[in-house]
Amino acid sequence: MKRFTALPMTLAMLSLIVVFGLATFAFARPRGPGYDRDRLIRLEEHIDSLGLDDTTRAAIHATIDGGQAEQSRIRGQLREAHSGLKTLMKQDLPDGAAVSAQLETIGTLETEYKKQSALAWLTALAQLTPEQRASLRETMREHGTGQRDQGQ
Repeated sequence: MKRFTALPMTLAMLSLIVVFGLATFAFARPRGPGYDRDRLIRLEEHIDSLGLDDTTRAAIHATIDGGQAEQSRIRGQLREAHSGLKTLMKQDLPDGAAVSAQLETIGTLETEYKKQSALAWLTALAQLTPEQRASLRETMREHGTGQRDQGQ
């Protein structure tokens, strides 16, 4: 009889392990437009730790601020495009050509959004000496930002 009571307990424990294991995937952060915005914020924070002269630091911050402003504009367009897609898909029989065109618009905007992050990163790197670039990469790596996240 003890053997039968151990089986349900074992199954319950396995179920909990599976549920908690899957929960980590549910809370994983997807790489969407917010990811690139966060990357620029992290870059801006790390630039201040390099001990740059005021002119270089101001130029890099201006580049990052410009990239963030452009990303903000594109995010607004993306919201509108997604809203338009949602409206199209709510129709009784959605027009395939219109849906395809809307998806194309969304894809173009997402690409443009990601380009802003990459261009801001490249512009910032171009203003640094090789030693400063190495220090920036190391600092970002130490704070959990790997090379894959830096677009290298």
